[in-house]
Formats: sequence, C-alpha cells, structure tokens
Amino acid sequence: MQPSSLSDFLANLETVPWFSRIGRPIPDLPTVPRIYNWDEWPGPEDEAVEAIGDREQALYDELIGEDSLLKETWDQIHEAVLAVSNLNRNRQEGFSRRKPHRES
Repeated sequence: MQPSSLSDFLANLETVPWFSRIGRPIPDLPTVPRIYNWDEWPGPEDEAVEAIGDREQALYDELIGEDSLLKETWDQIHEAVLAVSNLNRNRQEGFSRRKPHRES
C-alpha cells in the first residue's frame, strides 16, 4: 500500500524495512568496530566526532534552511523514527526488565 500522505507514512513507519530495523542489534561482524564501553568512545570533543557533527549540521542547514514547513515535517519524521527505534529496542528480549543505570 502506498501512503497517501505524510501522516499515513509516519503511522506505518514500522512496516518500512529500513525503519523497522532501527534500534535493533546489528549482526556482529569482525570488520565493524564496536563500542562496548563508554570509555572506548573518544567523546564529542574528538576531532573525528566533531567533524561528523559539523557536517551533519551543515547538511541540515542546507536542506532545511529557514523553511518552517520543512522543519516541521523534519521534526515529525524525527519524532516518529525515534518512537519506532524505542519500540524496537523495547522488544528485545529482557530490555524492558532491565533497570536503567543511574549515576549517584
């Protein structure tokens, strides 16, 4: 079924194969570096990480600009994708039974 509107598309986001996989574990491949501990992440101040953030912001600014309708659409899609991601993560075995770690 083809969505007839943005709201139809967002309501059926889980049925789109690429989006339905967001938040789920990916296969463990030896060629893909993994971060298993936050101490392994260089942090946002690392040059490579900062460059990614700068590039993403530049692309967003180029695509969205000052167009309020486009920004509103972007925000709706962003919210829907995060909701699907959370649903997918919560479906993972045991995820909903684990309590979040809180720093004291």
